[in-house]
Amino acid sequence: MNNQTVTRPLKAFLCHASGDKPPVREFYKRLVFEGVDAWLDKEKLLPGQDWRVEIPRAVHEADVVIVFLSNKSISKEGYVQKEIKFALDIAEEKPEGTIFLIPARLEECVVPERLSRWHWVDLYEENGFAQLLRSLKLRADAVRATVEPSSYEDTDKEVEHKLEQLYTEGLAAFYTEEWDKACQRFQMILSEHPNHKNAAEKLTEAEKQRSLAKLYAQAAQGHKAENWSETIQALEELLQKSAEYKDAAQLLRNAKKQKRLKELYAEAKALHAAQKWQAVLKVFEQIFLIEHSYPDPDSLLASARKEVAELQRLSSLNDQYSLALRGMESGNWYEARRLLETVHKSQTGFLETEKLLKSVENQILKVEETRRQNDQINTLYEQAHGLLRSKKWRNALDKMEEIRKLDDQFLDKDGISEKAKNVLTLEEQDAQRQNELAAMYAESARLLKEGKYQEALDKWQEVKTVDPKYPDRQWVQRTARKKLSSIARPVRAKFRYTIIGSNSIKIVSVILFFSLLGAGMIALSKSSADSTSLMRDNFNSILYNGSFNHNKWTEQPQNPKKVFYQQGGRLVLNQPERDIASFLLVKDFEFSTTSITLIQADLMVDTIEDNASIQLHALTTRGRFICGLQASIRHCFYESNYGGPVTQIKTVYSQNNGWHTFYIEINPFTHMAFFHIDGDQVGSSVLAADEQLTGVIIGVWNSTGLPAKGYIDNVSIETRGSP
Repeated sequence: MNNQTVTRPLKAFLCHASGDKPPVREFYKRLVFEGVDAWLDKEKLLPGQDWRVEIPRAVHEADVVIVFLSNKSISKEGYVQKEIKFALDIAEEKPEGTIFLIPARLEECVVPERLSRWHWVDLYEENGFAQLLRSLKLRADAVRATVEPSSYEDTDKEVEHKLEQLYTEGLAAFYTEEWDKACQRFQMILSEHPNHKNAAEKLTEAEKQRSLAKLYAQAAQGHKAENWSETIQALEELLQKSAEYKDAAQLLRNAKKQKRLKELYAEAKALHAAQKWQAVLKVFEQIFLIEHSYPDPDSLLASARKEVAELQRLSSLNDQYSLALRGMESGNWYEARRLLETVHKSQTGFLETEKLLKSVENQILKVEETRRQNDQINTLYEQAHGLLRSKKWRNALDKMEEIRKLDDQFLDKDGISEKAKNVLTLEEQDAQRQNELAAMYAESARLLKEGKYQEALDKWQEVKTVDPKYPDRQWVQRTARKKLSSIARPVRAKFRYTIIGSNSIKIVSVILFFSLLGAGMIALSKSSADSTSLMRDNFNSILYNGSFNHNKWTEQPQNPKKVFYQQGGRLVLNQPERDIASFLLVKDFEFSTTSITLIQADLMVDTIEDNASIQLHALTTRGRFICGLQASIRHCFYESNYGGPVTQIKTVYSQNNGWHTFYIEINPFTHMAFFHIDGDQVGSSVLAADEQLTGVIIGVWNSTGLPAKGYIDNVSIETRGSP
C-alpha cells in the first residue's frame, strides 16, 4: 500500500434492477459492515432530491461500480440500463487494468455482451463475497481508500455483536429456506468462532437442506420440462435422503404416472402412423383410465375415431348393399330401394348402387301399375256390389264390363254378373207384365171414362187377378162400383138431399152431377198420367258412407252423436236416448200447390235393437201426417199444430220383420190425403181448405231408453197432374 495517509472508505455504486432490490440490500449491509461506502438509491437518496441528477453524480464519484446481474436485470428495460451506460462510459476513460466496473451475478444467468470483457463474480457461490472483497481492497489501495470494518473501543463486543447479527440473519434465512444465505452466514460465524456450537449444527442442517432443495429444484425443473426420467431420478435420490421431504412422494407418483402416460401416448402415435385405428382407441382407453383429461395435442384420438367411424360406415354400406341385393332377389323392391337410396345418400357412386336403383325403380313402376290396376278393379268391383245392392242391375253389368276390359281373366267370385243378368231377365219379364197390366189398367180407365162401368170393373178384376197389389191410382174400382150402385138405387137414397122441381129436372140434375164427377175423374186421370221426380235418395253413394248427403237433408235438431248415417246401401237411424226424437228434413224444397204430391219410403226396424219408432212425415201448414213403423205396429195418423187429440187413420198390429213401404198422396184438387202401406190403401184424411204441404221429414223416436235402431231406404217425392 502507498505510504500516504488513507482517510476515506472506498466508494462503491451498486447498480441493480428494481426486481433484485431484496438481495442487493443484503449485500449493501455486508459491504457497509466491511467498511465500504456503498451507494444504494433507497439508502442514499434523500426526500426532495432529483434522482436524475443524484444517480449520475454518484456514478461519477464512485471508485468502483458493482453491476448486479440476474435473469431479471439482463432483460429489464428502464433506468438501470442507463446506469450501466454511465458506468461503461467512465470505465472507458480509466487506464488499462483498472478495477472499476465489476459484474456480480446473483444467480446463474447470461452476462450481457457489453459487460462480458470484465471478469464477473458469482455471489451465489460460497466464496463469491470474499472474492468481491479482495477486488474492492485492490481498488481501495489504488485510490488511497480503505476497506476495513469500523473500529470500536471494545473489539470483543464488536465481534460478539457481529456474530449475533450474522446468527440472526442465518436463522432468518434458515427458516425462510434461503439455504445459500443461511450457509454463508453460519460459515462466517464459524470463520470467526469455530467452536460456535449452534452455528455448526445449523450449518450442517442448512447444507443438508440445501442439497435436498437442489434435488427438489432439479426435480421441479425436470417436471416443468416434462423430463420425467430426470424428475424421477432426482425425486428418488431426494426421498432416499429424506423420505418425508415436502410433497416429494406425491411428485414422484405423479412423475411416474406422467412418464407412463407419455410412453402410452408415444405408443398411440406410433400405432396412428401405422393406421392401426382400433389399437389407438385401446391405448387411449388405458390413458383415460390413468388420467381422463390427458391432453391430445396431435388429435390422435379424434383422428382415430374418425377413421374407425369411416370403416364402420363403409361396413354398414356394404351390409345395406348386400341386404338390398337379397331384397331384389326376393322381389322386395321397396325395401331394396330404401336400402340403395340410403347407400347412395351416404356415398355417391358406391359400387353398382346407381345402376341397381334404376333397375329397382323400373320394377317398382311395374308393381305400382299392377297395384293401381288392382285398386281400380277392386273399386269398380265394390261399386258393382253397391249397384247390385241398389238394384241398378244394368249399371252393375257395365261396371263388370269395365273390369273385364282391364283384366279379361278377372274372377267374379261373388257372381255379380250372373246375378245382375238373372235379375235383368226377371225385370224384363216383369216389365213386360207391368206393361201388360198398365195397358189393361188403361183400358179399364178408358172404359170408366166412356161410362162402361161394368166393363171397366171387369177389366180391373183382370188386373187384380194378375197382380193383387196393383195400385188403383185412378180409383177405377171405387168409381165404377159407385156408379153402378147409384144407378141401381133410387136417387134420393144415394144423395140424401132434395131437388126441387119436376121429375125431369131431378133426372137432369142427377145426370149433371155424375157427368161433373166423371169429368173430374177424367181430368184427374189425365193429370195423373204424367209424373215428375222432385227428390230421390236410395243411400247407395259410397261418398256418404258413415254420414249422409247434406245436399239433400238437414238434421233437426243437430245432435253431436251420430244418429243418422249411411251403411250398406241404406240409412241407419240409431237413437239410444229416451224420449228423444231426431229428424232429417228434405233440404231447400218448395212444394207445388197445383200438383198431386206422392211421398214414398221403405222402413224397417232392427231385429235386435227393436225399440225404435221409424217415421215418415208430411208436414202441412196446419199439422203433419205421420206414417210409422215399430216392432209390432204399422200405423198412420194426423197431428194438429193447434193441439187436440191425435187422429188415427189406420193401425195394423203384426210382427214387422223386413221392409215395409209407406206411401202418402197429397191431392190439392180434392183436398184429400191418401195413405198406402205395402201397396194397399189403408185410409185417407180430409185437408182443410187452406192446408198446404210444406215439408217432408224422416226420423226416429225412442220412448224406452233401450237400444233403438231402424233403417230407411228408397225415399222419393214425385208430382203428378195439373189443375
